[in-house]
Amino acid sequence: MLTTFAHTSALFFAFATLLYLGSFISKRKKLWSLAQGALLLGLGVQALGFALHFAKVGFPLLQQADEAFLFSGWILAFLYLVLSLKYHLPWLGLFFMPAVLVLYSLSHFSNEHYAQNVLLFHSPWASIHIVFSFLAFSLFSLTFLMGLLFLLQEYQLKSKRNFLELEKMPSLELLDLLHFKALRLGFIFLTLGILSGSAWAKTVKGLYFFNDPRQLWTLVAWLVYLLFLQVHVRANWRGRRGVLLSLLGFVVILFTFLEVRHS
Repeated sequence: MLTTFAHTSALFFAFATLLYLGSFISKRKKLWSLAQGALLLGLGVQALGFALHFAKVGFPLLQQADEAFLFSGWILAFLYLVLSLKYHLPWLGLFFMPAVLVLYSLSHFSNEHYAQNVLLFHSPWASIHIVFSFLAFSLFSLTFLMGLLFLLQEYQLKSKRNFLELEKMPSLELLDLLHFKALRLGFIFLTLGILSGSAWAKTVKGLYFFNDPRQLWTLVAWLVYLLFLQVHVRANWRGRRGVLLSLLGFVVILFTFLEVRHS
């Protein structure tokens, strides 16, 4: 059932992407409004799919990786909607919606079932840990996109090559601000995910931390993001250096979620 809703939602998101592209090329606001409508329909369909699915299976939530990646894609699409309305960033849908579709594609190809790898999956900490972890993943995906946009905008300004119209690009200051805010919130959720994961590990293994590859790699990512927050505040690392450091953290996070399995 969830698959049907996911496919329908993905079609709306793909249609929205084409409309954002058409709006950017033709400069017609009507196309952007239609794209926003398609985005809202995609969000609504997926929300209904999640509601019906969770009503059927109950707890724990997000038992499989495909559900978790769908959840991340849905959250990322919602974050773009909020940003586009609050900061009037209409054409950023060209960057965000393909990323959402990538996450949907990951859900299609992922076959990891968390309950098969960890004992006592029905511990209440299981759902808490997974939801916090994938909320963090969505926000770090947002910081990755903001970081790429920052580097692209900076390159345009320095090289004086206007292959994307500068007046449509957010300022470097706004991109840096949004990047930092999203990363700070993602770090909070990642911390909560680690703490709830430790509580989950305690119920499973009797230890808060044990020799689990995914736990260890998540801690590595957490330390990278902690370093970013420290140097951003204390050493005033803003702009390119801070963005590159956060991109490194996202690479570690991506590797952890895609390649590392629980022992």
